[in-house]
Amino acid sequence: MTQRSMLAGRNPNVVIRAGGDVRVEGRDSDRVLADTDSRWGLKVERRSESEIARARARVGDHVLFDMRLNVRNPLKKGPRGEVTEVQIGGSGKVYVPLGSDVTVYTGKNAEVQDIQGSVRLRWPRCARSRCSHACPGVCRRVARLRV
Repeated sequence: MTQRSMLAGRNPNVVIRAGGDVRVEGRDSDRVLADTDSRWGLKVERRSESEIARARARVGDHVLFDMRLNVRNPLKKGPRGEVTEVQIGGSGKVYVPLGSDVTVYTGKNAEVQDIQGSVRLRWPRCARSRCSHACPGVCRRVARLRV
């Protein structure tokens, strides 16, 4: 089992990307905790909300280059925040603070419970020819939300 955690505050923005099933639970804490049993990797990091890409190359301790691409949305008002991003290669569980705003990108099923903030679920496009959008019903993916 692999676990990673990060101090995130009481009302963080959390983006979760998982290749398999993911279960997200709210807790009365200020940490984001992720765990997985798979060997496909687990990463928890904080990044800027406007950052869309990062490229880095290094050999040993020597960094060859480190570039970040930020895109600012001119229509969005207010201060630019930070996002806590959790990447799980396979299936796993993520525990977030109760007031979190959570976005979940998953390859299979998602279960979200005890979240007082907003929740957005996203699936990749369906491989079926008759389905032109991300739809949990036709693609046999299951989303369960419990308050």
